[in-house]
Amino acid sequence: MHFVIELLMVLIIVLITTGISIWFQRKGIDYLNKSWVICLILWLGFLTMLIVMKKYLLLVVSKVQVDTVLVFMSMFLFSFFLIWIIKKKFVVPRKVKKRFSHLYLLEFNNSFMITKVFDIIFQQVSVLAAIRILVSNGFNNIQIIGMFSIVFCVFHIPLLLHAGKAALFHISVSLPGAAIMTILILNVRDGFVYSLLLHWYGYVFARLFFGLIYRKKQ
Repeated sequence: MHFVIELLMVLIIVLITTGISIWFQRKGIDYLNKSWVICLILWLGFLTMLIVMKKYLLLVVSKVQVDTVLVFMSMFLFSFFLIWIIKKKFVVPRKVKKRFSHLYLLEFNNSFMITKVFDIIFQQVSVLAAIRILVSNGFNNIQIIGMFSIVFCVFHIPLLLHAGKAALFHISVSLPGAAIMTILILNVRDGFVYSLLLHWYGYVFARLFFGLIYRKKQ
C-alpha cells in the first residue's frame, strides 16, 4: 500500500505540472516567445521538488560513469549541429508554422531548446522515480515497460487539442519510444542518461520528419 502512495505522489506532481503547462499554452505562455522563462521556471521548480522528495535520484546521478558523461556530452553537442543542418536544409513554410503554432519543435529556436531540455529532464526523472518504486516492489520488466508505454501515450493525447493531426505523430512514436527508454533504464548501465539522450533526439528527428514532409509540399 505504501508504494501506491509513493507512485501517486509522483503522478500528482506530473499531473499538476502538465496541467499548468497546458494552462500556460492557453494563456499564450510558451517556449517560443518572451515568456519562455516562466515555462523554464515551471520545469525547474517541479524538478527540484521531485528530487527533494526522492533524494535517491541524486545518488543515481552521482554514480554515472565518466565514459557515459563523455558520450552524453558529445552526442548532445552534436545534436546542435544536426539541428542547424535540419533547419537550414529542411525549412518549414511559415504558413505551416502558423497552422501548427503549438507544435513548438517546428521553430526549434534557442528558447525552445533551453526549455525543452529541462522539460525532458523532468519527464525522465519522473519516470526514473516511478521505475525505482515499481522495481523495489516486485514488478517485473515486462509489466513496467507496458505501464510506461501506455502512460506516455496517454500524456501525449492532450496535444490533439493544440496541434491537431500533427499530434498523432507524437502519440504514435511515444509508444515504442517509452518502451525503449524504459528498457534502457532497467537494463543498461547509466540507462537513465541514454534514455534522456534518446528523448532529446526524438525531438530533433521529429523536426526532420516534419521538415521532410512540408518541404516537399512547397
